[in-house]
Amino acid sequence: MWPFPDYPLTLAGRDIPRGTYVYDHKASWWPDPTFYAIVVGSAIASGVLRSVLRKQVIDRMQVEKSAQKLEESVMQVLFYTFAWTFNTMFLVKQDWFWFPILTFLEGFPNQTIEYRPSLLSTMSSQPPALTLLLLHNSPEIFWFYGIQTGWYVYCSYAHVFQDSRKSDYWIMIVHHAVTLTLLYAAFVTGYFRIGMLVMFSMDICDIFVFSAKTLKTLDRDSTIHPAFYLAVYATLPTVWVAFRLLYFPYVVLHTTVVGTIKVFGWEGIKGWVPYNALLLILFALNIFWFYQIVRIGILSLRNGTQSMDDIREKARNSPPATAALKHHQQQDQQVLPPQKEPLSPALATTSKRAAAAARGKAKAS
Repeated sequence: MWPFPDYPLTLAGRDIPRGTYVYDHKASWWPDPTFYAIVVGSAIASGVLRSVLRKQVIDRMQVEKSAQKLEESVMQVLFYTFAWTFNTMFLVKQDWFWFPILTFLEGFPNQTIEYRPSLLSTMSSQPPALTLLLLHNSPEIFWFYGIQTGWYVYCSYAHVFQDSRKSDYWIMIVHHAVTLTLLYAAFVTGYFRIGMLVMFSMDICDIFVFSAKTLKTLDRDSTIHPAFYLAVYATLPTVWVAFRLLYFPYVVLHTTVVGTIKVFGWEGIKGWVPYNALLLILFALNIFWFYQIVRIGILSLRNGTQSMDDIREKARNSPPATAALKHHQQQDQQVLPPQKEPLSPALATTSKRAAAAARGKAKAS
């Protein structure tokens, strides 16, 4: 006997095929195991890609002094370019991208992931096994959240153990924690549409941030015309204001804070306080980093492009001992001649006394 309803179901304005059951995001904080496989795979792939980038590209460029910073920046540019392009190509085809309040309609928060049971024959004489085949309404959403979550898992690890430590070290810890919480919670509780709008407004700015840092790092070891770097850097504040200081508050925050109340009322929307609190933290971080960008711009107008170094590094430039850093240090030691270790104060004093005694004996003789 077929264990599923024999009549078509309608949910969120869509006819669900007969023989399909609906996985309700609100029912569990543990989505399909495939999601976790994508998360783990994304995190591992990010680490492997960075290692390949370091060994096959960065090391061959012979930029020993800035190798770690260049490796970090190029990796970020590559990922955020891919993620934002992937996200944008999907979003522009969705009506809720152009009318964001629709992110909370169509059965929200039960906008579903669908599965269809399939009877597969087996090699034995046992009855066919009932197997579930994934039929996600939007596979792009499923993959996007899995890849992004895995990326931020890796970024959290790299921030602590690989990247150079800067003055906003703890602020970035907060940022990664907030982002991971929003990504995972948005996916499992049905807020995944608005979550994609959040990432749309964030990722594009990171492309320009790390592109500017990449060019500045290269400029320390090679000749790059200042006009080229200034052109990239001048675009950054414009993009930051447009996406993080205008689009994010007036489209995303307005939809989540005001639009949801208008549609559902105070009693009809669950999770309003924690989600909006996390989004407001992100907005506060955007304002803080924009201040840093403006500060660098002012310094550059006064002192030239040499002042356009990452001002976070000037306050605290003590990178942790990591495998990547040790790798570059070992290369430096192979190129540079060995240096004598400085004597301790006690040994230096003893050495001076011995030298003075030797000179006295030489005069007496």
